[in-house]
Amino acid sequence: MNLSLSLYRRFLALVTEIFELFPPRRVDREEIILRKGQFIPQLPVNPGTIWVHGASLGETITLRPFMRQLNKRFGPERILATATSMDGLRQIKRDAYAGHATLLPIELPELLDPFIECMKPSILLISETEIWPFLGFYLSKKGIPCGIINGRINPKTVKFLQLLHPLFQDTLRSFSFVFAQSQAYAERFRTLGIPSKRIKVLGSFKFDFEDEKEETGPILEKFGLSNGKPIFIAGSTHADEEKQLLDAFEKCSCMQKFQIVFAPRHLDRIREVANLLTTRKIEFVMSSELKRPLNNCVLLLNQLGMLRKLYSVSNLVFVGGSLIPRGGHNILEPAVYSIPIISGPHTTNFPQEIRLLKKMNALFTVENSNNLSQLISSFISDRQPFIESGKRARKALETLSGASQRTLGILNQIGLLPDWKPITQN
Repeated sequence: MNLSLSLYRRFLALVTEIFELFPPRRVDREEIILRKGQFIPQLPVNPGTIWVHGASLGETITLRPFMRQLNKRFGPERILATATSMDGLRQIKRDAYAGHATLLPIELPELLDPFIECMKPSILLISETEIWPFLGFYLSKKGIPCGIINGRINPKTVKFLQLLHPLFQDTLRSFSFVFAQSQAYAERFRTLGIPSKRIKVLGSFKFDFEDEKEETGPILEKFGLSNGKPIFIAGSTHADEEKQLLDAFEKCSCMQKFQIVFAPRHLDRIREVANLLTTRKIEFVMSSELKRPLNNCVLLLNQLGMLRKLYSVSNLVFVGGSLIPRGGHNILEPAVYSIPIISGPHTTNFPQEIRLLKKMNALFTVENSNNLSQLISSFISDRQPFIESGKRARKALETLSGASQRTLGILNQIGLLPDWKPITQN
């Protein structure tokens, strides 16, 4: 272990002690216990647990198709899933693909050792870019392989890791494999010193959606959307986007012709959006408070994990983070249900997807509220071109799918997935 890593461990131990003595008000006792690795499994644990880690809510949602595959093959009792954030942990528990769910322990030997002894992992699969200075190195010393699945890394993170190379070099060297989403991401991992022979490009889990089997009727009834009007959803919106969307609807006098749903990307913006609607004298209701059909109200989604259900019953979707310089969000999520997709011009986070959708004539791009107003009017006049666009979007999604199955296949091929024996009850 180099000097940088030794100093980091001492610093982390000090911070952990302070954190426990003077916890922030927003942190409850359970979170502190879990971050110290003091997890008590509710199911039997045998040697050879598959440990999968996703940092936050977004990563845990993207992991779903892979977790489904693991669950089908090995059963929940063989899977340990951890998250860095509490929102991520809650999502893991809701999905219930993993029989063991907890927070990632702080990477100190005195906290990791009891956790590893308890959970008996045979491998750690880290989603996307969650690279810690000590964890991977420590697991490798214990003979537990560790690597990245669904890997992606941006230039800023590469520069950060290069700047602190003495601190991260042991963990980077310890990775047994890196399965990158694209060739561009693979090249960035190579610049960090990971050998090419350990890197494979397998695609992205975010394209491996599984069709929801739920009937649309109960969803429409649950959210008060069963009045027959077309449903417009603005998903993952950011500041100023709701204003532009409202401007567009008012310019074409179409507010009363749609059931409109606003789903801000971050729930801490709910009050801000509510104030905007109040100022504009637009009636609205929070999804958590809905007790009757919406009629002419805007539905303001203030519940986690509900957006995909609403996409499944929608007729037209705007994907947010794109009318402002944010880079956009998962543009293909509505395509699971063959829903026509609208985006703004700022989509730098998803270049591959945007190129494919444009190539297949499966995306409506608007520059501003004027463009959007014209597009909404076109939808009211003739829905058929939009319906056809949604079908093409679904075909585009299908051309990119399969990364979770490929990942599972490669892990099995290189002998990193254990052969299971039945768990025996004492």
